[in-house]
Parts: sequence; C-alpha cells; structure tokens
Amino acid sequence: MQLTFLSEELPANPSASQDLERDWMTHVATSCLPILPLLTSISPSGWFGRTSPVSCHQTAEKTLEPSSEGWQNSGMGSPTGFLTLNMMERPLPFAVLEALAEVRQHSVRIEPSWPERYSNVHNAIQFGYGSNGRIVGEEITRIMQSIGGVPIGKTNSAFQFDYSPFEVIADIVASGCIPDQKSHQYYPTPSSIGEVAIELAQIGANDTCLEPSAGQGGLANLMPKDRTRCIEISEMHCKILSAKGFDATQADFTLWSERTADRFDRVVMNPPFSEGRWQQHLAIAAGLVKNGGRLVAILPASAKGKDLLPGWALEFTDAYAGEFVGTSVSVVIAHGNKP
Repeated sequence: MQLTFLSEELPANPSASQDLERDWMTHVATSCLPILPLLTSISPSGWFGRTSPVSCHQTAEKTLEPSSEGWQNSGMGSPTGFLTLNMMERPLPFAVLEALAEVRQHSVRIEPSWPERYSNVHNAIQFGYGSNGRIVGEEITRIMQSIGGVPIGKTNSAFQFDYSPFEVIADIVASGCIPDQKSHQYYPTPSSIGEVAIELAQIGANDTCLEPSAGQGGLANLMPKDRTRCIEISEMHCKILSAKGFDATQADFTLWSERTADRFDRVVMNPPFSEGRWQQHLAIAAGLVKNGGRLVAILPASAKGKDLLPGWALEFTDAYAGEFVGTSVSVVIAHGNKP
C-alpha cells in the first residue's frame, strides 16, 4: 500500500523537472564516485527522494535512516514537510548501492584474437564487487534475480536479462530501495503454471489481453506483446514491463478498474492472495472481460469448486503444490467464458 500525503506526488522543489531527474539517475548509474558523496553532490537543489542523503543519515550498519528518526507521515528533513511514504519498499545498505552504481555492460573475449578483443553480450551486465565481500555479492545476486536476471557462470558477477536493465538499476540506486516481496505480495508465476494458464486462455489471432497485477510479466511474457496490457502497482516493475515492450500502466488494479472503459477478450491473472484479496481481484477482472471473452485465474486451491462468479461456468484444474518460490501455497487454475 502506498500512502501519499499530497494529492499527487511532487518533488520538494516543484521546478525540478522529469528530464532533470532522468539525467540525475543516469549520472548515478554511470559515475565512479562512492555512492553517498555522489548522491549528495549531484542531488538537485531542494530535491528529496525516499532515502535522499539530505533527508536521511547513515547508521552504523550503513543503512539510510530518516533525519526525523522514523518513517513518519511528514517532514523527514524536507523543507516542504511532505513526502510520499511507500510501505512496500526495503532500504538497501550503502555497500550494496555502491556496487550497483558500478554496473557495466557485460562482454566476452573474442577467441582467438591478439591484441585482445571483446564483444558485448546483449542485455547482459556485470559488476566489480568482488572486493566488497560475500555478503554484498549475495545481496546483489538476490536483487538481480528479483528483477529478472539470470547468473552467467559460477561467479555471480554477471547476469543475463530479457530486457535492458540499466534504467531499472539506476532507479534502484537513485531511490535506495527495492520493493519488499512480502508486503507487495510479489510471487512470480512459475513458467510451468504460466504455460498451462496461457493454453487455457485460448488466445486468438486478434484477441486483446490483460494481465492485472502483472509483476514483471510472468504471464504477459507468454501473451502477444502488441495486444497485451499490463497493470502493475510497483514503479520498478512497471519500468521492467516497459523495457520489455509491454503497454504498462502503473496503478492499483482495483482503482484503475473504476476509471477505465477498456474491455478485453482475454484476462489472465495471478492475483494477490493475502487477506482473501484474490476474491475482489477476480470479481473486478471478470467485469473487464468482453461478452464471450475468457478469464483465466491462478487461485488458492481452496477456491476449487466454489461458485466464485455467479452465472459463469468456471472449471478448475487439479491443484499444483510447491510451485511458487518463497511460499508453500497450493494453487488451482480457474478458467471460463463470460456468459
């Protein structure tokens, strides 16, 4: 849940433009300076991010802490007295941010060649964080995997992506945070389940598609890119979706559904399960399906056989157990046509 204490999110200095912020993030990602001096030196006048060094101080554990000594609903050192507080973000240690700021294009040596020549690997990056120790390396690996990176080789110093990750990494460095998995309820759809769900969707050559609460596109990756809309609340995940080429909208799906007039031939979804939220998301998604269209939803196994959508003749697959990393939940896939 994101709490905003103004009608819209604004920087402390209203004159700080989006172009300036983009330039700032690019500078962060490409500079060789240590991260704290870098952020302090190039932060635009009056600009205060969620973990800006102007608004926060460094603890003995080398993490950022607000100058007001807590994540309060206002202040935090900002002269405006207002700040957007994102409850789904996890601050990162300075040593990790320093390593992230050193990201560079991954390249491999062309053999045989003399003098040595190297070729860049498409959508692959590498780090020079070996001197920072095992703990930083393990955290970097977790972060890269959380944004879709696959380790190259055994050293975990290089990672392959299916999109260009530089802007996303620059965003992480600039904010000092990544989305918290548990509070955000982000559990990527395993490919084994995603492939079954897409097969059940029976997507036609001209069907328009929607993935609500899309995360990084675990289901959308298997749908036609030019006809698929993604709705996702996380800014970082939206940047990943956009980098992959999807039509992505950053929004709370439940709120977005109230203001959109769009309807879709196919809706394929893996909604958040906590506190029974999947029931609300399922009902909302059903309302966005065109008459005669089709809905496919990954749901808790306890949903099987229940009359979830009155008037719909939903069918259910057998239960899948232990498929999702980080949780032991069992799921079924519900599917049916809108009457």
